[in-house]
Amino acid sequence: APPGTLLFGDKLDEVASDIIEEADGSFLILGGKEDKNSGEWDVMLIKVDGTGRELWTRIIEDDDRNSYGRHLVKTPDGYGIVTYEQQAANGSFYGGVNIFLERYDEDFQLQGRASISGVSAYYGTNDPVAELFVTPSGGFIVETFSYDQTSLQQFSAAGVPSEPINIVNGSLGAREARTLTPDLDGGFVMAQANGYSSNEVNVYVFDEEGNPLSGIQNYTLNQGGQVIGMAVMPDSTYLLTMWTYDYSTASVGANYLTHLDPDGTVLDQINLSSQAYYTKVYPQADGSLILIGNTQEVYGSNGLEATNTLVVYKESLQGEEQVVSYGGVNGDGM
Repeated sequence: APPGTLLFGDKLDEVASDIIEEADGSFLILGGKEDKNSGEWDVMLIKVDGTGRELWTRIIEDDDRNSYGRHLVKTPDGYGIVTYEQQAANGSFYGGVNIFLERYDEDFQLQGRASISGVSAYYGTNDPVAELFVTPSGGFIVETFSYDQTSLQQFSAAGVPSEPINIVNGSLGAREARTLTPDLDGGFVMAQANGYSSNEVNVYVFDEEGNPLSGIQNYTLNQGGQVIGMAVMPDSTYLLTMWTYDYSTASVGANYLTHLDPDGTVLDQINLSSQAYYTKVYPQADGSLILIGNTQEVYGSNGLEATNTLVVYKESLQGEEQVVSYGGVNGDGM
């Protein structure tokens, strides 16, 4: 393993899916553990201190289901966990999943479980939940995507679900975007292209509890493609990571940043020299940017091959890219 890498657990039949930092500087890692290569999975939690020293590991077992933890958030009185439960009888989560939002107290005793509506695994992914946020009232907002639409679903602090808010895009095709992001006013924004290679992008605005606000801001771009990630800049403008896909080579065709003003003006579109699928962009207070993405060079008989993860640093939107690459073994990704 590279210097600085910490390994936890038995190193076999385990996955890590999410991590949060606690108020005391410790970290909580969520994932799942398979019981001796049996195909039976349970939710796994690992607590480490600020130096990475393991404090405890806890397995949340449930004999009535086969599931692992995917998303983790801190709530005012405990934790919220999105779990994926296997549907298929073949021992694979790729055959379909039932998805639940589970509420736990501070000691990880289950307080309630609610089904997340209208989503399931589909061909090409078993990860249809994109984002999970906690609202000021202690409720939850879940962003999901399927083959042809994005949805937001609200849950109260007691786990009572509301009807999903569907943002339909029937021509989109298989989708990997994760664009729901907090804005600087305490609410949320998200963006979506109108089609697979459309030059039209819509931005949707929600209040702090996930209720849609009136109006959809439409932008006409010089360069079309798909929206993959979104961030709100320190000056309240929007920044999208976008890409096009080259089906002839099964690889990324072009990827770029799109800078938008909330008033409907396209401020800039900036091509990136490092070809990758950038799902996360983190604007910094000093105007610099950090991007995280995965290359997709070849899609072979065994899935993605010759892939790796890129972390890109830019001093400014127009600044040069400083790229650090990790992995490189077939199928690596972050």
